[in-house]
Formats: sequence, C-alpha cells, structure tokens
Amino acid sequence: GKSVCMAAHYAHVIADQDYALHGLMLNAPPLVLSAFSDKAGVSSAPPMIGQPFDEWAAATTFDLAGLRAYARAVYDASDAHFTGLTDADLVRPVDLSMAGLGQQPLSFILTAGWIANPLLHAGEISLLKGLRGEKGYPM
Repeated sequence: GKSVCMAAHYAHVIADQDYALHGLMLNAPPLVLSAFSDKAGVSSAPPMIGQPFDEWAAATTFDLAGLRAYARAVYDASDAHFTGLTDADLVRPVDLSMAGLGQQPLSFILTAGWIANPLLHAGEISLLKGLRGEKGYPM
C-alpha cells in the first residue's frame, strides 16, 4: 500500500462520519459540502465512503485548525442525532452499495464507521509518528 500524511487520515475519519451521518442517516448534504465547504481544513473535499483516498491525500493541502473546527461540528451533529436513536433505528437498513457492502443495519455504520475505522487510522497515524521518531499512540 501507499503511505499518506497524518492529516489525510484525520480528515478521512471526520469526513466518513460526516458523509454517513448527513448523507446516509439524515439525507442532507454533508457539512464538508455545505456549511464547511470552504473552511473544513482541506483544499478539496475528501472522497466519499468506500472510495480510495491516496490520490486525494497527495493532492490536498491541510489546515489543522480548520480540520479541528470541522471535526467539532461533525461530532456535535452526531451527538445531537444519536441522543434520539431507538433500538428500532439501530436495525433500520441503510444502503451501503456505494462501498460494496449492500444493505446493512444502522448499527453496522456505528461499529464499522465510528469505532473500527478511527481505530484503524489511529494505528496508521501511530506508525507514521513512530517512523518519524515520535511517540505513536499515547497510552
């Protein structure tokens, strides 16, 4: 595989949550394409869920302060939405065919997208930091 910069991993995790929340769950434009289209800390919007981001990462410039503000907005929107979820909502099917995953329950997005994906990318970031002689994942 190819290595991409740490900021690209961070932006990818935030954008995937944004795309899933707004695009799939709320049927609304993702924040990176609407309210944060020019201030998300990326020179171009990250690829959609399930799309490779190597080329995007190499061609994109990042602003950490902008990424952090965008992340805060995504996290706040997620918290507001999750507060009202019911057990029935968690088993509601969501079309993930664009990522090659077909129909999956909403709980799949929460476990794969909100838990597993960030953990995988945290590992990638830790590796990159370690290669630079920095402390990887803080314990």
